[in-house]
Amino acid sequence: MQGDIPEVAEIGGIRADIYGEIDQGMPAVILCPPHPLYGGSRRDIRLVRIAETLSSAGITAIPLDYSRYDRGCGEIEDVITVIDSLSEKVRWVGLLGYSFGAVVGSNAAARTNISLRGFVALSILERIDDIKADLSFDTPKLFIHGKYDSIAPLSAFRKLCEDAKGEKYWLILETDHFYAGMLSRVAQAALEFFKKR
Repeated sequence: MQGDIPEVAEIGGIRADIYGEIDQGMPAVILCPPHPLYGGSRRDIRLVRIAETLSSAGITAIPLDYSRYDRGCGEIEDVITVIDSLSEKVRWVGLLGYSFGAVVGSNAAARTNISLRGFVALSILERIDDIKADLSFDTPKLFIHGKYDSIAPLSAFRKLCEDAKGEKYWLILETDHFYAGMLSRVAQAALEFFKKR
């Protein structure tokens, strides 16, 4: 399925690309993009690679765009809206976020009333503006991080991992915040994590 053009849709009023099908027999993973003021969108190359990999293995992948920039607050609500909208339409819902999207996703996961199957955080930051990463929820977590990340330093990442609640795994790669040359490995790690859910 790699290279297929995704269906563009609105889920709960939030624009998203759908790789695969929204069906009660299918699992689905929502992908939260990086900072929208720095070009972050559902078409981010990292999210697209992960979405293609998940969908080729039978997991519907749904990268979304936030409705507007709201310093993280509105973005969290957008993600919760999509989780709520999907929860009765698919077998289960997972969540993945990259950078700003990992902080947004962590807060959405902590606040939603829907039981998520897994949460993957790529290059999670300690905070965005006034919003701290919230890893207090019990959902199984996979953390992926670059050893040479200067935007989300490894020392801060390690502290976040230590303090995270519930079952957790991590993968530290020989790369920076952008995963150049590592996208296949990142996508495969996310796939293996969600396949075990």
